[in-house]
Amino acid sequence: MAVACNLADTTYMRNCLLALVMMLAVVASIHATAPVDLGNETQMLLPDGWAVDITNDDFPYMVEHDEFAAEMLISRTVIAEGETLNNPEELKTAVEFVLADVVDPLPNARLLTNTGFNDVERAGFVLEFVTDDSVNNLQIRHRLAGLIYRQVEGRQVLYTLWAKADVDEYGYVEADLWLMQQSFAMTADHAVDVFATPSGGKWRYVPALLLLAALFLLIRKRRGAQDKVLPRFQHSFWRCSCGRLNPKRYDACRRCGAPATSRTTV
Repeated sequence: MAVACNLADTTYMRNCLLALVMMLAVVASIHATAPVDLGNETQMLLPDGWAVDITNDDFPYMVEHDEFAAEMLISRTVIAEGETLNNPEELKTAVEFVLADVVDPLPNARLLTNTGFNDVERAGFVLEFVTDDSVNNLQIRHRLAGLIYRQVEGRQVLYTLWAKADVDEYGYVEADLWLMQQSFAMTADHAVDVFATPSGGKWRYVPALLLLAALFLLIRKRRGAQDKVLPRFQHSFWRCSCGRLNPKRYDACRRCGAPATSRTTV
């Protein structure tokens, strides 16, 4: 949720105050635990009902809901110093490439919102879109956030937080996804300004390619997933061989449709 603020314009100030009240109301309505550390360099608030896959002690991290068909993959990629984004205009160009190279090729993708931001110490974007899952006859709602920080040494770090949920259940987890992505922050030392002095260099297609790499990581993670036990679930769910946690009331996987004939109870 981004609102442009101009201290000399009372209308803009009113919009800013309204946006602040709305954000505080959303945060107040969510019972979040203390921040969780990810990779010894970032933190994120984790609302009740969500768990980070604790078998992985480094990026990428998978965050899953214990009731609804919702998950978020958090990836990290370091951008080489010679390939950094130098200004907000290049960020805008990067988002356009992400839409063309990452979102548009997905099955029947429909863009809902496209928001960019520059908070000085970090910059990024949030894309919301819907795709079709023809195998399971479902619609999937996505919320893809990209956050860029600059290390003290000069290289930029791109964190992608790719959240998705069954469109019929998205409303139940939307506030949670907003909170996790909004609260995600780099806690390791980083530069006070995400953009270095503009070099005038030609834009490279790096961020779009990095996001594609994040997508491939997700696919590989699913294909190679092994049965894993997450202690907090306490035997209320079963895990499919594809890695998806499903409430006991479902006899088929909410993700891939496989029957629960060889379920692992967790």
